[in-house]
Order: sequence, then C-alpha cells, then structure tokens
Amino acid sequence: MSNKLLVSNCPGWQAIPHVRLGISMNNANFTGERLGGILDWVVDNRKTLTLQVTDTINHHNNGGDRDAARAMGDAWLADNAPWLAGVNYTLVRWDDLTNHPDYADNTNRVHILYEKHQPFAHAVQDYANRFAARRPGRDPAASIAFVLEEAAGYASVWQGEPHIKLYPSKPEQWWNLAKDNLAAPTPAEHWAKFLFR
Repeated sequence: MSNKLLVSNCPGWQAIPHVRLGISMNNANFTGERLGGILDWVVDNRKTLTLQVTDTINHHNNGGDRDAARAMGDAWLADNAPWLAGVNYTLVRWDDLTNHPDYADNTNRVHILYEKHQPFAHAVQDYANRFAARRPGRDPAASIAFVLEEAAGYASVWQGEPHIKLYPSKPEQWWNLAKDNLAAPTPAEHWAKFLFR
C-alpha cells in the first residue's frame, strides 16, 4: 500500500477550502509516512489546514493524568516534526477547545442531550461498550465520559468555519446525533473518510 490519499463520503469537498485534521493519539494513520500522505493531499488540493491534536482528552484513558495525556501530544508533535516542516497549518491542542468561551455551556448541553435524548444516550453507551470490549478491564463509564467531553469540545467547531474533517472511518452514530442536535441548523463539518492506496 502506498501513502496516496483518497477521500470518500464527502460530496463537494473540492469547493470546501479548509481541512481540520483531528489527530488521534496512537493511531498509525496519523504519523510518519501516512501523515505525509495526508499533508500531501492537503497541499496538492490547495486547502488550508487546522491540525487538531486531541491529547489531554486522553486523561479518560490513563486514570485522569492530564499531564501525561498532554505529554502524548508533545511527543506526537516532536516525532512528526519532519513531516510538518514546511507545511502551513494552525495548531489547536485539546485544551484550546476546553478553554473555548462556549465550552462550559456546550458541556451542559451535551449532558442534557445525554439525559433526555434516548437515541444519543444509546449510541454513546453502545460505543462505550464496544470500546471496552476490545480492552479487557476497561470501564465503559470512562469511555462515556470521553465521548461526552469530545462532543462538548467539538460543539464549537461544528458551529464554526465550514471544513472537511478527514478521518479513516465513517463517523460514529453518537457523533452524528451530537452534531445534528448541537450545531443546528447547518453544521460546519463535512466528514470525509480517507484511505490510502
């Protein structure tokens, strides 16, 4: 497999000038030569880029240690500096989203949605249970907390600048339900599944 990127599930992506690339920690699709393939696609298609390093949200995955989670982001940036060199991008760390002026309000909105909107609650719980099943000893409650924080963090993004979100899979059902309920009437995000050929 080469590192040439193909995108799907995003009609009209050619007309959308901006890309937000959410970096999942420890995901091989977002490092090294594969990251280079993504960046080549962004440059070749003349897109502007926001690099979203989702680091400190991983405190849900390490027993609550935000410093260790932020160190993951620091290490990712250092390891991938050669691929990022010469690429124009705006860097956003997870703490930038949780420090957004609307984050507290969005957190309340997400928790109300979880309490009162059964399809969203069921989708979150289903995702958390599937995630925990792949990791023996994982408490689904930690995954639920992760998802609720992620939805609150991205709520301001969904209401912001129109953009392509590049990711190597389709969005989870909870993601679509959160976006549709928190960023009505017109979410800014246009999800594009990518693969390498």
